[in-house]
Amino acid sequence: MAHLKNLVETMRNKYLVIGLEIKMKKLGCILITLISFHIVNIAWASETVESNFELQSRFEIRADGLACPYCAYGIEKKFMAIDGVKSIDVDLKKGLVKVNGVVSLSFNEQQLKTLFNDSGFTYRSMKKLKNKTISDKQ
Repeated sequence: MAHLKNLVETMRNKYLVIGLEIKMKKLGCILITLISFHIVNIAWASETVESNFELQSRFEIRADGLACPYCAYGIEKKFMAIDGVKSIDVDLKKGLVKVNGVVSLSFNEQQLKTLFNDSGFTYRSMKKLKNKTISDKQ
């Protein structure tokens, strides 16, 4: 009987140790996840701060024929395919396309005429606005 009692006690102790090991592994996984999340947050915040002071080129482009959100989406796709373009804002009422991009971004009249004509719209004019930092938007 004592032998059986010892066996039961040994099994119970092994179960407690195994249970403790499992709990420690779970705790380790949770800790690693939290640390990873913290590292990613620090990297993201650092990148955001740096990019807030990045200079941008800005353009206002006038075009005829922009009448619906689908039109705006088509133009946005065309511009976003150009290297250096960061964002587009289309004002359908004014027929205005605002393009923001890297400082070195530039357009020429022929390039814009082709882009708008290929999309079914009529290019009218382009105005290059003063460069500004992203943080100037606020």
